[in-house]
This record gives sequence, C-alpha cells and structure tokens, in this order.
Amino acid sequence: MVQKDTSYRPIVLFCDSKFLLVCIYARMVGNVFSRVDLRLLNSKKILRIKWIDFLKNISLYLIEINGAKKEIIKLFAAIPVVATLFLFSSCGIIWTKFPAASGHLPIARQTYTWTDSSRTDVWNDSLTPQRKLMVQVWYPAATTSHHYAPYFPGYKKLKKQLVKGEGLAISAMHTQASEGVAVSTAKSTYPVILFSHGANAPTFYYTSLVEDLVSHGFIVAAIDHTYEGKGQSFPDGLVTQNDSEKKRPKSGTSDYEAQDAIFFKARVNVRVEDVSFVLDKLHSMNAGDPLLAGKMDMEHVGIFGHSIGGVTAAQATLRDKRIRAAINLDGLTYARPLYPDSAGNVLTQPFMFITKPFQRMTEKELAKGNKTHEQDEAELKELLNRQEVLMRKVTGGSYRVTIPGATHTSFSDEPYLNPGKGKAKKHMTTTIRSFTLAFFNVTLNDQPNSLIGQTATGYSGC
Repeated sequence: MVQKDTSYRPIVLFCDSKFLLVCIYARMVGNVFSRVDLRLLNSKKILRIKWIDFLKNISLYLIEINGAKKEIIKLFAAIPVVATLFLFSSCGIIWTKFPAASGHLPIARQTYTWTDSSRTDVWNDSLTPQRKLMVQVWYPAATTSHHYAPYFPGYKKLKKQLVKGEGLAISAMHTQASEGVAVSTAKSTYPVILFSHGANAPTFYYTSLVEDLVSHGFIVAAIDHTYEGKGQSFPDGLVTQNDSEKKRPKSGTSDYEAQDAIFFKARVNVRVEDVSFVLDKLHSMNAGDPLLAGKMDMEHVGIFGHSIGGVTAAQATLRDKRIRAAINLDGLTYARPLYPDSAGNVLTQPFMFITKPFQRMTEKELAKGNKTHEQDEAELKELLNRQEVLMRKVTGGSYRVTIPGATHTSFSDEPYLNPGKGKAKKHMTTTIRSFTLAFFNVTLNDQPNSLIGQTATGYSGC
C-alpha cells in the first residue's frame, strides 16, 4: 500500500532586504503526490497547493518581505525548474533543517521559570531585583505528537536584538519536541545534563545538540542566562535584553584587557551560580514535580556548554561536586578552556574539550602585527602546550577533540540559519553530537572508556 508523504521542503534560493526567492516541491512516494502546505516563513498565511502533476507544478515564488505586507508573485512553472531545484537541493547549497535526532526515543520539552530570592541580579536589578531564570527541560517522551514545540518561542518580541534576516530564518526552523506530554517509561530514571549557552546566542540555538541527547535517554535542562544571548521572552510577558554586554569594558582603554578579564570572570561567576541554583530546583522537582518527579537520576549529572557557556560548564563542575562530568564546546578564556580556582585547584571530574583548529594568521594580520610565520607558529605551539599542561591536571581524566573544518558557530544551530553547503553542516553536527553522546554515555551511563576512542576512529583527523 502506498501512503502519502505530506512533508514539504522550502528552499531559499536568494534573500535580501526586500525579496525572498523560494522554491518548493513535494516529496514523492510511489506515484502519489501530496498536498503541500507552505507556511510563508514569518507570515501566518498558509499557501495550499494540490499537486496534480509534479513536473508541471514545481514553481518559484518571489515573496516581497519589505514591510508587513507579504505579496507572492508566481514567476513561472516549467519542467526546466526541476533540474535547477534538484541541483540546489542535492548540492546542499541551502540547508535550513538540521539532521534528525539519532536516538529512538521521542522528545518533549517543558518550560519553567524560577526566581532565586537569595541573589540580586547584577545585570539589571531595577527590572528584576532578584535573579529570575527561564529553563527549558527536555526529556524522553512517552509518545510522539504531531504538534511540535516552536523552535524559538517569543522571538518576535526580541526582533530588535536579532540581526538582519535572522527572524525570517528562525521562523523556518522546527523542533522534534512535543510539549508537556508524559515522560517515557523506557527507563525508570534518566541521567540529567545541564546546558549553558554562548554569550550572544539563545539557548534555543542549540536545539540540534540537545534533542539528540534526549533521544538517547538523557534529560537536559537548558538554562537561559537572563540578560545574555538575544535577551529573553518569559512566559509571563517579561522581555529582557542583553544588558550584561552593556556593562562590558570598552575596548581601546589603557587597561582594557585586565578589565575585560575581570568582567569575563564576573559573568562566568553569575552563570555558575545559575547552574547551582537550577540544580537545587531539579532536586526539588525530582521529589514533587507532577511531570518529572522520580524520573531524574540526580546521582548522574553532567553539564556542557558553548563558548562562555563551555567555560561555565568547566567552572560549575569545579565548584559544584554534584556534577560528575563536563564538556566545553569551543569556549576559551585567554586561550584556556578552564582555569583554576583561587586555591589553584582544577577539576577532579572527567572533562572533554571539543574545539576548532587554531587559526594561523593571514599575511595581512602578520604584517599588521609585525610578525613572521615562524613567530606565529611558535605562539600557537606555546598556547597548545599551556592547554595540555592545564588539562593534564584534571585528575578525573581529560579529552581534547579538535574537529577539522569547524568554526566557532559549528557548535550551535547558527549555520542552519544562514546559506551554505548542507552536507558539510550535517556532517559537522553529526560529528559533534557523536563525541558529546559518547562522553556522557561513558561518564553518566557507565559505558566503557573505549567508546570515546571508537568514536574518534570514525572521524579522520579528530
């Protein structure tokens, strides 16, 4: 029996400040062509098309996006479009969909808002006198729902903080998560992983990594650090901005580097306190939350984060011994993925640093800095040596994974919000997911250490 496949695939071929050129096509199963629903990105209007003949009805649309009004102009419908369409699609020139989660468990998400009455919010104590946090808890679900949670709820309230074209891309993204459904009974309890986002990225920009972990049987609590990222749009209507960045020292001053280092550690310290507070709340929830009570294995807790969130993960693990393992995704503070506490102590728990390759200076940069290639290479070697010495001090064991071709944004969903080769993005995401999953399976699910080495053998150069 042949079933209809009602999925669709919008492909953005060109976009500027005024026009968006979109090509759409239906996925074919046997000889049956499905009806296609194209949600016009950041418009609520839905265009419905019944496909009578696949070849005759593939079309290009020019969508005017300048202003609130959306005008759709059908440019042409012809067989030659098929060749162009599949050229763009197969070459992966545009990729707006990150790969599906690799595990077998359905995924769900629930939003919680908590206030830490013991702390004054140092970033904006007039709007929120006490530290207020929004946390997305992702967990294995008992059932799969066809009503998925929005990718970035409330982003329209934060439009002023988005870069040009970002809102348009966000509206085309989706999750695999239902909202508020029961927890899966595949296991009695699930290990818990905390997540800390980058300084200028919202927690939702890491959906692809979070969902993959959940599909393999982890509960992930993604912390939205208030007054960072793109700001926050709380369920109760509170809207915040990235006020922490406004307090950052201005570059160009004589003592800028020293002041910036102090500011960075202050920002990390606020985040570390956020982590411990959320961990306290999760312990309380495990005792009495209607949805998650008794489902969280609080004896097996890990943490990971990106950029400053990666440094946060390391420092939170150093301070809070309830955390058993940490991953830093390309987060450095003056070329270090972690730093000792005031007593000189470093981590005693297992630690993994997943990063991009060090970048050599260009000819222009060398000339500007009055340096030679030999000097540049010597400096890079010294930085790597410092990192190695520091990571060797981690008594719980440490791993460094360098992913060829990675950039700083490769560790988030941001590449999928921009044009580029889809196959390369998918491979990069899959690689990062694989190492993240292997590390937490070893440290939180008591799987053999060899699993990490086995993962590395599958990725040449890592």
